[in-house]
Parts: sequence; C-alpha cells; structure tokens
Amino acid sequence: AGAAAAAPRARPRTDKLGFKEQRELEALPGRIAALESEQAALHGRMAAPDYHRSGPQQMRADSARLQEVDALLESCLERWLALEARVGAV
Repeated sequence: AGAAAAAPRARPRTDKLGFKEQRELEALPGRIAALESEQAALHGRMAAPDYHRSGPQQMRADSARLQEVDALLESCLERWLALEARVGAV
C-alpha cells in the first residue's frame, strides 16, 4: 500500500480550458468583430462606383487583404466554436 500511495496519481483528462485558452476565448469576440468591420469596409470600398479609379495596385492589395481577412475570420470563428464547445461540454 505504501508504494501505491507514494506513486503520483494520474490526473484525469478534462476538457477544462487552461489560462491561455480562456484568455483566447475572451479575446476572440473582439477579434472577430474587428475582422468583420474591416471586411465590411473593404467590401464597401470595393463596391464604390469610382473604385476602378484607385488603380490596379490598390485593387490588387484590397483583393489580397480581403482574402486574408476572410481566411482569418473563418479561422477565428472555428476556434471560437471549438473553445465554446469545450466549455459547454464541461
């Protein structure tokens, strides 16, 4: 019994969020809102009737940034859902 009591007990696996994950979960809604705002601004600028006058370099930069924002937004939403699911499962 002495050897068994001295052996460290294995911690049961829980899906509780760690400190960093909790902070990440708290920050994600703000990050998502900022990305959605930037996405809307880019869509608005690109939909303007005189947007074609901004030049091909600006148009390429806006298009590239929009793709980047879309990917970041999707990634943040997936991460937020995954963390929320873990919190809900506890």
